[in-house]
Amino acid sequence: MSDKSKPDLYIDHINSHILPFIDYGVLDKSYSTDMIYAKGILNRLHEAMITIYGSERIGEHSSDDGFVVIPGIVRGRESGTLGLALLDLDLSSSGEHWGTSFLCKYGVISQGGNGSASNDDAVLKSEIKEIVEAYVPYDYCYTAVIPSDIHVSNSQLPAELKNVLNDFHNHHAELLFEEDNAPSQDSSSESVSVCVNGEIKPGDLVLSSPDNDYAGLVGTVIYIEKAGTPEHGTENPGDDIHVNFTEAEYSQSRFIEIDRMLGDLYGRPTRPGIWPPIDVDDAIMAPDMLIRITGIEQDKLTEILDSGAAASTFFNSVAESQASARTALSEPDALKNIENTAEKPSVLAQLRDAAKEPKQPTAKDKPNKSGPEL
Repeated sequence: MSDKSKPDLYIDHINSHILPFIDYGVLDKSYSTDMIYAKGILNRLHEAMITIYGSERIGEHSSDDGFVVIPGIVRGRESGTLGLALLDLDLSSSGEHWGTSFLCKYGVISQGGNGSASNDDAVLKSEIKEIVEAYVPYDYCYTAVIPSDIHVSNSQLPAELKNVLNDFHNHHAELLFEEDNAPSQDSSSESVSVCVNGEIKPGDLVLSSPDNDYAGLVGTVIYIEKAGTPEHGTENPGDDIHVNFTEAEYSQSRFIEIDRMLGDLYGRPTRPGIWPPIDVDDAIMAPDMLIRITGIEQDKLTEILDSGAAASTFFNSVAESQASARTALSEPDALKNIENTAEKPSVLAQLRDAAKEPKQPTAKDKPNKSGPEL
């Protein structure tokens, strides 16, 4: 049984199965149109909440220290802008609101986060400023049922928020790779590794990054040699992923491009239509050189197989989306006088580094809040 709290497990779950696979551009457009895609994403976040917490009815017992992270909706009081969010609530204090992470066109941006930013500060502040202007101050609500919360009353919500709450169950949004991109639950740890966008196992379809010897190639994972095991035969610090790149149906022009790339790389003569005499059918790849594309739509796969540039663009877009979902954003100056500076780790601080165990504060660790209630 996991030692992690339910909020941590929820964050791990959505970080593995939902957040990296959201089309944030489509999501942003949805906010200003029919909200259909946004409602579908909210439904996915809600279903994940039920899976982890065990029910949509959540109480103080749902977390060891009373803190919960749940999906919700926000509406700027001045702008009227709607958006999805992940809300941090303290149920030991009757649902006191501690933090918000907005799902926006830039990915997931945390209000009041205390992690260090990996992005350029000027760009980061500009993005945060845009979110502040769009939403703060805001009303919020959530999909969970929390009888003990004295701060939110569904009967007094703005009509726009009520409409989303009443209708989101009727929608189911498609993710970038859909459900079959999620790793199987019964995969053994011996045959599973973690690439750029989640777990991979033998049989998965993968795309190679644009910055390695096999740039932009599509292949199938043959087997995995785990680091630290007798089978691990290289000096690579991580797992060795053995990939067969020869079975993909590349276009003729793309195959010629690949043939020349590999021939030039290894100094071997090439013949049209024939793979160079190198181990393309059993290439050893590092996990961070691959993204998992099992279940990718056929039109998108065809585009990747036809063009090296398209393959690079797609890889980078998935990698950037994953990085955005994991990056903890530091609190900008624009927010310091708007939201409290509570020391509780934000959702994004936990998403930033999956290898670390985020610490949830106990009641005695919580600082005194200051500043206006949003």
